[in-house]
Amino acid sequence: MDASKPILVINLFLALLTGHIAARKNRNSFGWGVFGFVLPIIALPLILISPRYCFKCRQAIRKKDGEHVCNEGVSLDNLKITKNKIAITAFIVVLFVFAFVYFNNLKRDRYYVDPESFAETFVDTMEEFLNNPITKNQEHVYLFGNIIPGADPKTFVILDGVYGKDSNHVFYMDEVITNADPETFIYLGSGFGSDKNQIYYESRIVQNASRGSFTPLEFGYANDENFVFSESNIIEGANPKTFRLLNHLYSKDDNRVYCRESEIKDADVLTFNALDIDISVLFAKDKDSLFHDCQVVENISMENFEYLGDFYFKNLSAVYYYDDYLELMEYADPSSFELLGDFYAKDNNYTYRFGKIENQE
Repeated sequence: MDASKPILVINLFLALLTGHIAARKNRNSFGWGVFGFVLPIIALPLILISPRYCFKCRQAIRKKDGEHVCNEGVSLDNLKITKNKIAITAFIVVLFVFAFVYFNNLKRDRYYVDPESFAETFVDTMEEFLNNPITKNQEHVYLFGNIIPGADPKTFVILDGVYGKDSNHVFYMDEVITNADPETFIYLGSGFGSDKNQIYYESRIVQNASRGSFTPLEFGYANDENFVFSESNIIEGANPKTFRLLNHLYSKDDNRVYCRESEIKDADVLTFNALDIDISVLFAKDKDSLFHDCQVVENISMENFEYLGDFYFKNLSAVYYYDDYLELMEYADPSSFELLGDFYAKDNNYTYRFGKIENQE
């Protein structure tokens, strides 16, 4: 049960109680009721210790006999909340509770899944939720908790984290794949699927793909007997027989080097290789050049160039540190430079961290 529901009901009850006590003391029942809803811990004790107000002059009655500033006794009847006021206040509170439960149920049906009625998967952790975004129960199919329009939960089958199908449609995420055949559609891997007619990447048709020889690779790449594909695009000129991936950005065959589906001009095929650094730091090199995000890094000598680790690089004449761009470490000595770990390094002159001289004023 959503924890906000009992809290709201308790707050409404305390608001009604605070307003009721305020009315019995001839105070502003509506204002105290709102106060009791927002800050019940403060409002309820405060109204309990507050004096009654005179029904006629609205002044505080502090004497036990009821005499006060207007010198008139106070009738007990004037200090009691009327039955009509109680009935109206109670009706408003009940109306608020009903409205909250009604609209909260609408929200739950639209966005949330009851774990007791899950037919396929219940998401226990955020990691599992992200890895398995499509779920269903007896009433709806959901993507990240949102209803997938048009999906039939009775016949819906989850094919992969992002693919699914029912008796009428094939879905990528919450998008219907136009003209895909649900009866023959299967998930191939690496974002690709196929039916009796086509190969698909996500919701797009892979044009000119041969179903008989089509083979998914990693990172959204695939090949068949004729072509190499990056997602739904043909890599022009790539040789499917010699094509190989270096990482999710770089690849090569026996003649060319590629950045996704584009050729990297002037790269040396024989010596080109990706540097194993980090999935978000995309360096590669050949015998002549250093590449970053598919572009040549200017003014870098490749003589004895190497990646040391922790985003430090060096060649025969200089040391570099990567932090959004490759920065020359002006005072570092490449001949004595070595890593210490945890982004620390040293040479004969200084100790460095994150590419900067440590403790330098």
